[in-house]
Amino acid sequence: MGRVNPAHKGSCRLIKVILPSTKFQWQVLGSWKRSRDRLREQSAWKRLLIRPSLTESVLAEERKKREERRNNMTGTSAGMNTTQKKLISFD
Repeated sequence: MGRVNPAHKGSCRLIKVILPSTKFQWQVLGSWKRSRDRLREQSAWKRLLIRPSLTESVLAEERKKREERRNNMTGTSAGMNTTQKKLISFD
């Protein structure tokens, strides 16, 4: 999805879509929320992210939260050393 960005070696660029009214924005976001898991099962849409326009500070905060969730799923955290990582148990 999107155009190929040669600076990122084949990664696609972000695309900004401006919808005509808030009603359509909420319809798209609601539909995305209901169907994102099913869409991401397909390899072409695995990295698809639809979100409302946000300020830089809110974007940074959400990015940090996504990274923390990603680290929690793998059982690692950026602030932990290797001995602490070995002590984590998911029993």
